[in-house]
Amino acid sequence: MIYRLQGDVYDKPLACGNALRTRLRYTVETSSRYFPNINVSEVVTESLKIAYERNTSAAIRELRRKLTSEN
Repeated sequence: MIYRLQGDVYDKPLACGNALRTRLRYTVETSSRYFPNINVSEVVTESLKIAYERNTSAAIRELRRKLTSEN
């Protein structure tokens, strides 16, 4: 799952004046706008597994390799 922060601007009078307010909320997305061709959930799961089984350096190396080969 990917959580994306969304913001909506709306008019709602405040006690101290008529200012525009922003309502922020998270939405669940199934794909990444930065990595549209990559299953981010799968890559994160794989990276965490490698870090647990070996070490974080190995996980980062594999992540870099995967991102380079996918783009």
